[in-house]
Amino acid sequence: MKLPIVFVYFLLSFSQLNAQEGKVDSLQKILKSDLSDIDRVNTLLQLSAVTLKDQIELSDESVEKAFSLSKKNNYQEGVAKSKYRKALILFEQKNVTNAINEATESIEIYRLLGDSLRKDQSIVHYWLGRAYYNAARYEQSISELTEVYNIRKSYNDTSSMIKAVNWLANAYEKLGNLDESVIKANEGYELSMASNDLGTAAVSI
Repeated sequence: MKLPIVFVYFLLSFSQLNAQEGKVDSLQKILKSDLSDIDRVNTLLQLSAVTLKDQIELSDESVEKAFSLSKKNNYQEGVAKSKYRKALILFEQKNVTNAINEATESIEIYRLLGDSLRKDQSIVHYWLGRAYYNAARYEQSISELTEVYNIRKSYNDTSSMIKAVNWLANAYEKLGNLDESVIKANEGYELSMASNDLGTAAVSI
């Protein structure tokens, strides 16, 4: 007997919810244990990440604790990551201006920390590019997304390159530069076909 699609969707959603709650419970148990301050910061940041969509107040509370503890220990990588996670919370709340400020400060710290964290830094560039796009600041969006593309290209990270180039196509279209938009859209499609990432390819066409 075939199950109705709605029922299947419900079962999947319920399963995902249980898995999410399991992750939250696990991280909260870890936080109750005897951790070093650095490990506590990183666990708080994980908790902020898994609660961003469904428990945003807990996500925000976790990132504020991570930020304070990072500052106390002069753990600059933790400060940069905390500011990035704060930017995501603000982005989720559609507070684009403050999201841009937090992401920009995060990138400034990452740059001081050197090239070893460029991959992490590129993630912040991506969301800063998205925030600029939402703020209709398309030239700044293009600058950030180009940075993502270049950094991820150096790691041969095709999936991230595709995401960046798709949003570049959107930004160029908003600026009225349709020729460049088509070039970027085609590039995204070609990258997707070459990597068999057809799900991402669909975004660009």
